[in-house]
Amino acid sequence: MKFLSPIVLSYSKKIPLRRLTIKVSETPELVSKQEEPVRKLRNKTRLNRYFDGLFYLKDVKQSIPEKYFVVTRKQVFQHMYLVDQKIAKEVVRTILPYLKCDDPHIVCESNPGLGLITTELLREGVEMVRLYESCIEFRNILKNLSKLFPDSIELFSRDIFHISSLSYADRYDSGNRVKEMLKGIPKKPWNKDPVMTIIGPMPHRNFLRYLIKMIVFQQEIVTYGRMQMLVLMEPMDYETFESAPNLNSRSYKYNSILFQLFFNYRLLGKYNRKSFLPWQSKNAQNYADDDLIYLVKIVPNETFPVPNKDLIYLYYFIKESFRKPNQKLIPTMENWLPGIGADLILSNHEDNFKNTNIYTLFRELRPNQLIYVFRLLLNHPKFKSSPFLALIESQLLKDETVETDAVIDSKKTSDDDDEKWENEE
Repeated sequence: MKFLSPIVLSYSKKIPLRRLTIKVSETPELVSKQEEPVRKLRNKTRLNRYFDGLFYLKDVKQSIPEKYFVVTRKQVFQHMYLVDQKIAKEVVRTILPYLKCDDPHIVCESNPGLGLITTELLREGVEMVRLYESCIEFRNILKNLSKLFPDSIELFSRDIFHISSLSYADRYDSGNRVKEMLKGIPKKPWNKDPVMTIIGPMPHRNFLRYLIKMIVFQQEIVTYGRMQMLVLMEPMDYETFESAPNLNSRSYKYNSILFQLFFNYRLLGKYNRKSFLPWQSKNAQNYADDDLIYLVKIVPNETFPVPNKDLIYLYYFIKESFRKPNQKLIPTMENWLPGIGADLILSNHEDNFKNTNIYTLFRELRPNQLIYVFRLLLNHPKFKSSPFLALIESQLLKDETVETDAVIDSKKTSDDDDEKWENEE
């Protein structure tokens, strides 16, 4: 008995914990390969449950191209579609008062898809609706709808919310895509009622960015007059445009400021995000109200903070002021016009930023405070000979070069789309 214990102990071998850890971590590829099919199945299951759970959506699902069901985290929304007839009724009920004008105007709808909003508009007495739909499958549905409402639907094969890419392509080859899209729209003075109303889901911010730039340069779509927009948009897009000065905010940038200076906007309603396709992948970044879609009324202001001839100066002033997140007010203004820094620090104007000093950042200023700084620059006796004007000329050339590169890609995309539309016809 005395010799058994040493023999047993001498042959007992402990397995180090580190070795076990290595063996477990040797199979990450097997786990990752199984994750993607599970995720796709989960997205498909969520969609099926939603459509099957609402009896009036079961037949609708068969009419929707599969590519519009779900987009992944890395994909960007190019189009967005409403698939719930009940929400279409609510939307039309909300926007109808804004369509009744003393002076007749054009009613447009972009991304009409299944024609749910279109149908409700026509039933409520809207005489004519211009539809902008780029999806072939949905256009076939809309053509059938036009048979039920003869002489009340005008169908275009492009998406008006993508007008910026068509504009780039026109500059490249001197085309007339934008003019064709706006054919038949009359022109009105800017200070009159809107010449047209654009309705529909707006999948991204590009259209509003385009409008901002066209207001600055007084070109293309804004030459027809003001337009009213009654759009359904992602909460993140809305919150970006209405963002306020906040040292922790990453949304308060030059486009947000220009939007607030150029447009009057109002939140009209909120609707279930599940009623709009495509759905965002579950892996996408979450944000406030990501389960909702906002209905927003947007109208350009009749007048702007500065005369139209000075809008280009304002545009580049705001843009250059926010080129860097922590750009300081006084040093930057001194570079643009030497001596103006003292005027800003000593000013007691009600719109001047309180306690302005050399550490004040541009992103601390509200839009009206930025306008005050800009007017101080614009009205300075040495403005015409300032380095700021040389900076604008340099940026104009730079932006023109960047746009030239962009139109080449837009032209290729546009040509591919043109070929598809011609084959369809």
